[in-house]
Amino acid sequence: MRSFSAALFVGLIVTGAPARSATPALALYAEGEYLEAMEAGEAEGGSSGFTLVARAAIADAELRDAPCHECLMRAEEFAQLAIAADGENAEAHILLVTALGRRARIIGFLAAQREAIASRTDDAITTALHLDPASAFAHALRGAWHIEIVNLAGRFLGRVLYGADFEEGRRFYRQAIKMDPQNLVIRYQYALSLDGYDFESERTEIEAALEAAIADEPADAYEEAIKERAQMLFDLLQEGEDDAFRERMRQFRGEM
Repeated sequence: MRSFSAALFVGLIVTGAPARSATPALALYAEGEYLEAMEAGEAEGGSSGFTLVARAAIADAELRDAPCHECLMRAEEFAQLAIAADGENAEAHILLVTALGRRARIIGFLAAQREAIASRTDDAITTALHLDPASAFAHALRGAWHIEIVNLAGRFLGRVLYGADFEEGRRFYRQAIKMDPQNLVIRYQYALSLDGYDFESERTEIEAALEAAIADEPADAYEEAIKERAQMLFDLLQEGEDDAFRERMRQFRGEM
């Protein structure tokens, strides 16, 4: 059995934060200087500063060649600090989900179950959607949650045990894309989730999501890196390199 959220929170909510006044930490994040951004965000303090630390820690973990449990623990810690400072900070709740989900991939299914990560992420997504119903990222995250639970438990058990449904996950993703059609990160994540579910039956939509992602303009260094991944994956599909494509998809989902 794959670890909980193997395809769920792979780099989803680490960009596109609500607009706020530029700070040194935010500028460093945009440039891809994640370690420096973390230091600056911690020094800034408060809910916004701690949120930036969590974002940068997740981006740093996502773009490394090997899993970084320490990075994700730091992201989780600072997301929780941001929530403690401002319980209505929707982005902090979303980042907490992202950190928990990626960390669950590293520690494995049984350890994640002991930490009740499935229910904790469910609660945090619900809170984020309540706080910011217009958040495309929160809708995409709910879509990813549904699809991954179905991947993990199967259609029947996923529905009975967790209330998860693949088509509901697709609906949330499509709603997120409708809400923010130029968001390349959401489209990339949608492709990852669909591939984890069923490459053969979802191939057409996977390809369309990747093609749309590479057509969008990146807003920062993180989005540029994600666009490069999407381009690589799309090229492999166009070249008929299905085995190489699936291997890369598993890598980017954190399954290897």
